[in-house]
Amino acid sequence: MAKLKGLCDLEKDEILVGEGFWNFVASDNIYNELLDVFQEVGEELRDEVDKKFAEFRMRR
Repeated sequence: MAKLKGLCDLEKDEILVGEGFWNFVASDNIYNELLDVFQEVGEELRDEVDKKFAEFRMRR
């Protein structure tokens, strides 16, 4: 349970997610920068991602 210290508040039955989680993991205010990186990578890989989704749709 010591590994979870800071990630959850068991008395309130809450855990960190989203912005709170990533800022905790990075020990910094990193969330918005992380979103920017995901956006940039998503734009660069858009064609490949679309191709993979098309392959999944064809299997059904």
